[in-house]
Amino acid sequence: MIWANIEQLAAMGISQLPSMETLGDKKIENSFEQDKDALLMMMLRWLPSYWNDLVSGAYTSSQRADLSLRNIFRQAAEKNYFFESMPSIGNPLGLSGRSSILAGKVQDVLIDDFLSYMALKHNIYLPTWDETQKKNFLMKLPTTEKP
Repeated sequence: MIWANIEQLAAMGISQLPSMETLGDKKIENSFEQDKDALLMMMLRWLPSYWNDLVSGAYTSSQRADLSLRNIFRQAAEKNYFFESMPSIGNPLGLSGRSSILAGKVQDVLIDDFLSYMALKHNIYLPTWDETQKKNFLMKLPTTEKP
Protein backbone atom coordinates (compact mmCIF):
# COMPACT_ATOMS: atom_id res chain seq x y z
CA MET A 1 0.00 0.00 0.00
CA ILE A 2 2.79 2.43 0.89
CA TRP A 3 4.70 1.52 -2.27
CA ALA A 4 1.56 2.15 -4.32
CA ASN A 5 1.21 5.61 -2.74
CA ILE A 6 4.84 6.44 -3.57
CA GLU A 7 4.33 5.21 -7.15
CA GLN A 8 1.17 7.30 -7.47
CA LEU A 9 3.01 10.40 -6.28
CA ALA A 10 5.78 9.72 -8.82
CA ALA A 11 3.19 9.30 -11.58
CA MET A 12 1.72 12.68 -10.60
CA GLY A 13 5.18 14.24 -10.91
CA ILE A 14 5.67 14.77 -7.18
CA SER A 15 9.19 13.72 -6.33
CA GLN A 16 9.65 15.64 -3.10
CA LEU A 17 9.71 13.47 0.02
CA PRO A 18 6.92 14.15 2.49
CA SER A 19 8.06 16.14 5.50
CA MET A 20 7.12 15.89 9.14
CA GLU A 21 4.21 18.16 9.96
CA THR A 22 5.13 21.05 12.21
CA LEU A 23 2.91 23.70 13.69
CA GLY A 24 4.62 26.94 12.86
CA ASP A 25 8.14 26.79 14.19
CA LYS A 26 7.37 24.16 16.85
CA LYS A 27 7.82 20.43 16.35
CA ILE A 28 5.10 18.17 17.67
CA GLU A 29 6.56 15.93 20.37
CA ASN A 30 5.04 13.15 22.42
CA SER A 31 6.20 10.95 25.29
CA PHE A 32 7.17 8.12 22.90
CA GLU A 33 9.93 10.01 21.06
CA GLN A 34 12.67 7.65 22.30
CA ASP A 35 10.79 4.65 20.81
CA LYS A 36 9.81 6.36 17.57
CA ASP A 37 11.58 3.88 15.26
CA ALA A 38 10.19 0.81 17.04
CA LEU A 39 6.71 2.37 17.01
CA LEU A 40 7.01 3.07 13.30
CA MET A 41 7.88 -0.55 12.59
CA MET A 42 5.02 -1.79 14.80
CA MET A 43 2.56 0.53 13.09
CA LEU A 44 3.72 -0.46 9.62
CA ARG A 45 2.98 -4.07 10.51
CA TRP A 46 -0.05 -3.82 12.84
CA LEU A 47 -1.90 -0.54 12.21
CA PRO A 48 -4.21 -2.00 9.52
CA SER A 49 -5.19 -4.82 11.92
CA TYR A 50 -5.79 -2.27 14.66
CA TRP A 51 -8.10 -0.20 12.44
CA ASN A 52 -9.92 -3.30 11.19
CA ASP A 53 -10.52 -4.50 14.74
CA LEU A 54 -11.74 -1.02 15.75
CA VAL A 55 -14.15 -0.84 12.81
CA SER A 56 -15.44 -4.40 13.23
CA GLY A 57 -15.85 -4.04 17.00
CA ALA A 58 -13.31 -6.76 17.82
CA TYR A 59 -11.40 -4.12 19.83
CA THR A 60 -12.89 -1.14 21.62
CA SER A 61 -10.84 1.78 22.85
CA SER A 62 -10.86 2.30 26.58
CA GLN A 63 -13.25 4.79 28.09
CA ARG A 64 -10.21 6.61 29.47
CA ALA A 65 -8.87 7.17 25.94
CA ASP A 66 -12.26 8.41 24.71
CA LEU A 67 -12.65 10.82 27.62
CA SER A 68 -9.07 12.06 27.26
CA LEU A 69 -9.59 12.88 23.58
CA ARG A 70 -12.90 14.62 24.30
CA ASN A 71 -11.24 16.68 27.03
CA ILE A 72 -8.31 17.64 24.77
CA PHE A 73 -10.63 18.78 21.96
CA ARG A 74 -12.86 20.64 24.44
CA GLN A 75 -9.82 22.51 25.76
CA ALA A 76 -8.68 23.29 22.22
CA ALA A 77 -12.09 24.74 21.36
CA GLU A 78 -12.20 26.80 24.58
CA LYS A 79 -8.76 28.27 23.85
CA ASN A 80 -9.63 28.93 20.18
CA TYR A 81 -6.82 26.75 18.82
CA PHE A 82 -8.73 25.72 15.69
CA PHE A 83 -8.39 27.64 12.40
CA GLU A 84 -5.61 29.99 13.53
CA SER A 85 -3.89 29.31 10.22
CA MET A 86 -5.10 28.29 6.79
CA PRO A 87 -6.27 24.64 6.86
CA SER A 88 -4.44 22.22 4.58
CA ILE A 89 -4.33 18.49 3.88
CA GLY A 90 -1.60 18.05 6.50
CA ASN A 91 -3.31 20.39 8.98
CA PRO A 92 -7.09 20.24 8.39
CA LEU A 93 -7.94 22.05 11.65
CA GLY A 94 -5.66 24.99 10.90
CA LEU A 95 -3.66 24.58 14.10
CA SER A 96 -0.72 26.89 14.86
CA GLY A 97 2.38 26.62 17.02
CA ARG A 98 0.31 27.63 20.04
CA SER A 99 -1.49 24.27 19.93
CA SER A 100 1.56 21.99 19.55
CA ILE A 101 1.28 20.80 23.16
CA LEU A 102 -2.31 19.66 22.57
CA ALA A 103 -1.31 17.91 19.34
CA GLY A 104 1.35 16.03 21.31
CA LYS A 105 -1.24 15.03 23.91
CA VAL A 106 -3.53 13.66 21.18
CA GLN A 107 -0.61 11.64 19.82
CA ASP A 108 0.10 10.30 23.33
CA VAL A 109 -3.49 9.12 23.78
CA LEU A 110 -3.66 7.50 20.33
CA ILE A 111 -0.27 5.78 20.63
CA ASP A 112 -1.15 4.59 24.13
CA ASP A 113 -4.36 3.06 22.81
CA PHE A 114 -2.46 1.37 19.97
CA LEU A 115 0.02 -0.07 22.48
CA SER A 116 -2.91 -1.26 24.61
CA TYR A 117 -4.28 -3.07 21.57
CA MET A 118 -0.89 -4.64 20.90
CA ALA A 119 -0.58 -5.83 24.50
CA LEU A 120 -4.11 -7.19 24.80
CA LYS A 121 -4.57 -8.78 21.38
CA HIS A 122 -1.05 -9.80 20.35
CA ASN A 123 1.03 -9.73 23.56
CA ILE A 124 3.57 -7.47 21.82
CA TYR A 125 5.33 -4.59 23.58
CA LEU A 126 7.94 -2.00 22.69
CA PRO A 127 11.34 -3.72 22.56
CA THR A 128 12.88 -1.13 24.89
CA TRP A 129 10.48 -1.96 27.72
CA ASP A 130 11.67 -4.18 30.54
CA GLU A 131 9.42 -6.54 32.51
CA THR A 132 8.58 -3.87 35.09
CA GLN A 133 7.39 -1.43 32.41
CA LYS A 134 5.30 -4.18 30.79
CA LYS A 135 3.73 -5.09 34.13
CA ASN A 136 2.97 -1.44 34.98
CA PHE A 137 1.44 -0.91 31.52
CA LEU A 138 -0.78 -4.00 31.92
CA MET A 139 -1.90 -2.92 35.38
CA LYS A 140 -3.32 0.38 34.08
CA LEU A 141 -5.28 -1.31 31.28
CA PRO A 142 -9.00 -1.73 31.88
CA THR A 143 -10.26 -5.24 32.49
CA THR A 144 -12.22 -6.74 29.64
CA GLU A 145 -15.18 -8.92 30.37
CA LYS A 146 -16.53 -11.36 27.84
CA PRO A 147 -20.33 -11.54 27.64
